[in-house]
Amino acid sequence: MTPQEALKKYFGYNSFRMGQYEIIEAILNKENVLTVLPTGGGKSLCYQIPAIISRGFSIVISPLIALMKDQVDGLRACGINAEFINSSLPPYEIDRIIRDTEQGLIKLLYVAPERLENQQFTEKTKQLKPDFLFVDEAHCISEWGHNFRPGYLKIRDFILYTGIKSVSAFTATATKEVRDDIVKQLNMDEPLVFVRGFERDNISLSVLEVKDKKSKTAELLRVYGTPAIIYAGSRKKAEEISEYLAIRKIDNAFYHAGLPTEHRKRVQEQFLSGKCKVIVATNAFGMGIDKEDVRLVIHFNMPGTIESYYQEFGRAGRDGKESFAVLLFERADLRLQQFFIDSNYPKKELVATLYDALLDSVSIQMGQLPDKVLKIDYNLVNLIYGKEIPRGTFIGALNILEKAGYLAAISDFMPKHFFSFTIDIETLKLFTKKLPDNINKEMVLYLVKEYGATPFSQKVLMNSEKMMQDLRLSEEALKQTMFELERVGFYHISCPVQKIPFVYSSPE
Repeated sequence: MTPQEALKKYFGYNSFRMGQYEIIEAILNKENVLTVLPTGGGKSLCYQIPAIISRGFSIVISPLIALMKDQVDGLRACGINAEFINSSLPPYEIDRIIRDTEQGLIKLLYVAPERLENQQFTEKTKQLKPDFLFVDEAHCISEWGHNFRPGYLKIRDFILYTGIKSVSAFTATATKEVRDDIVKQLNMDEPLVFVRGFERDNISLSVLEVKDKKSKTAELLRVYGTPAIIYAGSRKKAEEISEYLAIRKIDNAFYHAGLPTEHRKRVQEQFLSGKCKVIVATNAFGMGIDKEDVRLVIHFNMPGTIESYYQEFGRAGRDGKESFAVLLFERADLRLQQFFIDSNYPKKELVATLYDALLDSVSIQMGQLPDKVLKIDYNLVNLIYGKEIPRGTFIGALNILEKAGYLAAISDFMPKHFFSFTIDIETLKLFTKKLPDNINKEMVLYLVKEYGATPFSQKVLMNSEKMMQDLRLSEEALKQTMFELERVGFYHISCPVQKIPFVYSSPE
């Protein structure tokens, strides 16, 4: 089946939109692809059609339960076998989906990024060898992955471990810096990058500085009509606005990640079906939701980035009809965004003091390398620090320390080997000179360059993932080389240790 035939058969369209076919063709040619298409520009078709016409199945990594459900329901309505796995499903249902995938009954399998941390799922994926891996809403890797959804940082490890070669990413907005970060986080090797125009001529944009935002919100709903989405800066604020509108006889529902899964699903379905005309929500709502007739998007609070703003107001007018986006502004909004910035980028003095508290919490002296994987205990660090550090600030400081090389997050998928040299430096030099110019010699030189003299006196954690990338080795080739060098008495390798992760909170 050709892409054009699949487009007609399953989706009822006679032709592709501008740019879609060349993206699909690149994916089918097994290229790694990064695509930036405007909201409503047909990103989903660009990966759904290659998945449909391929022989096997494909995995789609998607950030939100609501988004997965919406996409899977749409595919099923078109006669396409699709499923999703996330925390809303009971274990027996997940087992059934895995069995169906194994038997070739599923073409697209949507999963939350946190699912990649499940070793059983990872092993099964490695065994089944999916044709493609697609990352939807890929800007989340950069914008959320470091602070809000650490599961996104596992995608790269998942790709390396499972050996999936055909990886593509999709988003509606991404600056050059975010695009570069996506490529890095997904370990893409010279991907084809498609960036298309972002103009939405049918949406009228307005910014209003007002003192009474709630009153203005009710007025805008009366003037511009519904369906409407109102974005608030916090869960509490979303509930307050919803209550205010309800008192004034404006039927609405609120939506945020703190609500039970079933409640969120019910609210989403009511909005999509038209039973509920107004949604008051945090940015947890709307990503990828395909509702064409949203006439009004109100930002009750100023968004954190221009990219977020574009994503959110772009949910209006997908049917091409006249629609409106209004941002309500007051000076207090600037203080809220400054708080978020300070949390993500804490001051130098705080990072330095936190680092001292981290060392004390694991009984390690500055400059000393540990001989085991260490757990970062958030509560213990706070106790030593003397006061509670906001979790966002804590994670932001850890990111800074990691980027500066003071600590390293350990992959959940790669083996955790500790090694130490069993010969002295002079013997090592003689040993290396006698080695032929092959991968064994290259690895010896790499270990000396990377770890210096430390492994001669103590055990050091070997970064298997980095070695595979730097030496351009497969996991199997790396294991073989490590085994050969240990067999001749070059060094000693300890058995892999179990992961001891720093536990993050997650919306999924």
